[in-house]
Amino acid sequence: MTAPAPDGSMESWDKRLETFGRIGPYVLLLISTLLAVIAGPWENIWITLGLPVFAAAWIAWWAALHPGWAQRGVLMGIYYVGLIALSALLAARTPWFAFFAFTGVMVALQLFRGFWRYAGIFVPTVLIAICQTGGFHPLSVGLVVLVLVLAVFESVLYVGFGLMGEKGDEQNRKRKQMIDELAEANRRLEETLLIVDDHPVVRDGLRGMFAGSDEFDVVGDASDGVSAVARAAALHPDVVLMDLRMPGGDGVSAISRMSEQKLGVRVLVLTTYDTDSDVLAAIEAGATGYLLKDARPTSCCGPSARPRAGTQCSRRRWPPGWSGGCVLRCPRASRSASASSRCSAWWRGERETERRPRGCSSARPR
Repeated sequence: MTAPAPDGSMESWDKRLETFGRIGPYVLLLISTLLAVIAGPWENIWITLGLPVFAAAWIAWWAALHPGWAQRGVLMGIYYVGLIALSALLAARTPWFAFFAFTGVMVALQLFRGFWRYAGIFVPTVLIAICQTGGFHPLSVGLVVLVLVLAVFESVLYVGFGLMGEKGDEQNRKRKQMIDELAEANRRLEETLLIVDDHPVVRDGLRGMFAGSDEFDVVGDASDGVSAVARAAALHPDVVLMDLRMPGGDGVSAISRMSEQKLGVRVLVLTTYDTDSDVLAAIEAGATGYLLKDARPTSCCGPSARPRAGTQCSRRRWPPGWSGGCVLRCPRASRSASASSRCSAWWRGERETERRPRGCSSARPR
């Protein structure tokens, strides 16, 4: 089973705030300026246009030109105070700049934590409430109460939206973490495979066949026995598919060295004939079993099997398109290897009886 990739649409709350912090202030400032110019007043229009230009320059200096300052609390405090002062000047010019005053809310959500976040939200919300009541007017008890009620109500809304965003962000992070953990677990379920053969065509063919499998991951290949031992020690594969007859180091010697070094790999011999005498030597050297190259079964024992004498190998499908033989004759090979050992011992004179063991040839082996 392959784990789904993390959903790219699960953009974090902090990421959205960061995106808004880059382009939002300019958009809100442009909208406010256009509305202010259209609605008037027309006298001293240079003030209405000049203050937004200065505000845009202020934002660009602190946020766009020096993004690294976002991690420095004192500098961001200066940036925020200047932003609020400019918002107040613009709101005093015309209430249409209430849109731009909302920038202070988003900056507070992005930069501040704890008490300072709530205070940073409340201050620009007061400016927005003043603009909503028609702008700066002579103070009265009723006006102050109305502005405070509006500011508190809207601050609660903004804080609530912020908490909802953070909660959703936390859930997304947990979901991504679960997906990553599932992907890692699935990766560990795959058998890692090292292919050893002196023919590049064979190595490339085997690698291509296993590429379509969810159960096997080819981590490397080697062209002879010497490099096979070195690659196995470096890559720590679960399984080694080993050809036996290779120039520059045969497979049996490589298997022996792997066993001596206790690499903990399972070696499967790739062979054309199950009567090959080299197969018995490979089994005695520590190979798990052998795979026939010319058989075409519908299913076969997989490299994950850990055969023991007298037991059956676990069975699993091999990759789609596998056309080579994959009959794992582990128990029979083990018995044959054991019989071969008994015969060799008998001919060397290590006999418990003068009777030749069953299965031994009458001719003395060379």
